[in-house]
Amino acid sequence: MPHQTIGLKHLLGIVILLLHLWTVPVASATDVISADSTDTTAIPEDHPNLQPYETTYNIAQHILALPSTLFYWGTRPIGWGVQYAETRFPHLFEGERGDYGFFPLFESGSQVRFAAGALLFHQHLFRQNHEARIQFLYGTDNYWDVNAQYRVPVSQTYSSELLFSGNYKRNPRHRFFIDDSRLFYSAEDATFRVRYNSSLSARLRMQNSVTYSNHTARTSSAELQDKPITFPDELKGNYEILTFGNQFTLDFRRGEMRKVSGTQLIAGADLATSLKNSTSYFTYHIEAHQFIPVPFLPESRRFGIRGKLLKSELLSGDEIPFFDLPTLGGSRDLRGFRSDRFRGNGALIFTAEYRYPMWDVLDVTLFMDQGQVFNNFSDIAFDRFETGYGFGVHLLTAKGLAFRAEMAFSSETTRYILSITPTF
Repeated sequence: MPHQTIGLKHLLGIVILLLHLWTVPVASATDVISADSTDTTAIPEDHPNLQPYETTYNIAQHILALPSTLFYWGTRPIGWGVQYAETRFPHLFEGERGDYGFFPLFESGSQVRFAAGALLFHQHLFRQNHEARIQFLYGTDNYWDVNAQYRVPVSQTYSSELLFSGNYKRNPRHRFFIDDSRLFYSAEDATFRVRYNSSLSARLRMQNSVTYSNHTARTSSAELQDKPITFPDELKGNYEILTFGNQFTLDFRRGEMRKVSGTQLIAGADLATSLKNSTSYFTYHIEAHQFIPVPFLPESRRFGIRGKLLKSELLSGDEIPFFDLPTLGGSRDLRGFRSDRFRGNGALIFTAEYRYPMWDVLDVTLFMDQGQVFNNFSDIAFDRFETGYGFGVHLLTAKGLAFRAEMAFSSETTRYILSITPTF
C-alpha cells in the first residue's frame, strides 16, 4: 500500500468533527441512570454522582506544597534571565564565540582548591586571523596562573601557524608525595615557548617547539615544623631548562563539535638540557584515542577510550629534575586522586568514557581511569593499577570543549573538577 499523508481536506474534516463533538450536550449522571428502563429505583438526592466537589487546597496541602512554591518563585528570576539572554545574545546558546570577548573562568580540582579569573581574547588582533588571548586565575593560598598567547598564521596551504606563549605560575602549596605522605613546597614557574604547527596532509599534523623554563622550589608555608618528613632540601633551588620538542598526530576521527567515531594517534619526544649543569634527559610519549558509537543508537551516543604511555630517560648528569618526571593524578588523568599523586620515570594511563548529549551543546559523561607509575618497564603489573571513576558534564562549542565539570572518586578521596582543558 502506498504511503498515506494527511492533506488539508483531511485536517479540516478532523477539526469539524472535534467541534461537533464539543457542541453535543453531554448526558448528566441523572440522565444516564434514568435511561436504564430496568432500573425503577428512585435516585436519592445524596447520590455521590450528584454531589459537587471542590479542588481548592486546604491548609495542610498548602503547607506540603510550600517548598515547591518557594522553589518555583525563587528560580523565576533565573528563567527570566535566561529568556533575556537568549533573546539578546543568541550566540551564547549556540556554543559559538565572537571575534573578541571576555569570559569568566573557574577552576577546581587541579593544583588548587579553587581559583577564579577571566579569559580575554581577540580573533583578529592587528591583522586578519592573528589571534591573541590572555588568561589568568587567582586562587586560594595566593595561587596565580597567568598565560598569554599570540597566534600568527603562516601558510594556508599547509594550515601552518606560529604560536608564541608565556606562562607564569605561583603555587605556595604545591603537593609532593613520598609514598603515602603528602608534603608541600612553594613552586614558582616562568615559561616561554615558541611552537610551530603545520598540517602535512589532511590527516597528519606536526608540531615543533622550543621552550625555556625557570623553576624555583622553596619551603612552603604549609610545611609544619613537627612533621617527621619535610620536603627534601636537595630538591629546593632554582632550575633553568631548555627543551626541544617534536610531535606527530594522525587523526582519523569523525565529527566536529563531538568526535563520534574513529582513531587518533599521537607520538612525540622532548629533549631537555639544564642551563646550570650537565644534566640532560629525553622524554617520549605515545597516545591513542578511539571513539566508538553505541550500536543501534544515534552516533552521538559513543564511547571514548584513551591509552597513554610516558617515559623519561636520563642521558647525562645525576638525575632528572623531579618536577619534569611523569606524574599521575589531577584533572586530566587519574581524576579521582590529587594532583601529582604518583610520580616516577614512567607513567601508564587508560581511560574509558561514555558520552551522550543532553542538549545541543552539552554532553553528560561517565568515566573510569586506570593508571600506574613505574621506574622500569619490568615494574608494570596488573595489581599496581590505581582506579578513579566518576561523572560530569561537558559544555561544547563548534571547535570542541569549552568547559567541563566533573565529580571524581577513588579509594583516597572525592574530588570536584572544574576545567576548560579536555582529557582527550
